[in-house]
Amino acid sequence: MFARIVSAMRGIARKNYPQNSGGDNDAIGARNPDFIKGITAIARMCTAIHAELLEATMSEEISLFELHEKMISPLFPAFSSQDERFLALALCGEAGELANMIKKRWRDGVDLSEEIRDEIADIRIYLELIAKQFGIEGDKLDDRVNSKLQKVYEKWKHRLGPI
Repeated sequence: MFARIVSAMRGIARKNYPQNSGGDNDAIGARNPDFIKGITAIARMCTAIHAELLEATMSEEISLFELHEKMISPLFPAFSSQDERFLALALCGEAGELANMIKKRWRDGVDLSEEIRDEIADIRIYLELIAKQFGIEGDKLDDRVNSKLQKVYEKWKHRLGPI
């Protein structure tokens, strides 16, 4: 897990910070050892959190809300699963990432199906967490969606016809 995180972060760094790399074949950090130390520290933290969460989910039933809180707290202490502002901005960020991937599929013809599935999952996580803040998680949210769809149908049934 640690090696995968470091490798991914190096790839991101190489793409976004080419000035820190000596070229495509050069390992990131060859010219800036502090940069690679920072990436390594973040990767170690992510690996530790992943191991803890994996253990927690294997040993006990953990809710989406609890899992998100355990993940966010150590990485971003100023933010929380209980802060609707953070959750709304995170949702918008994930939706933006999804839109960007769909744009690349359309524009470049690349297959990003797996990445898109991950972004859809991220969007659902934040949507569920926001719903919890407003007391409509689970079945309550499903009922609210059905109610909303019924209202839309009633408004437009003259154009939609029977369904």
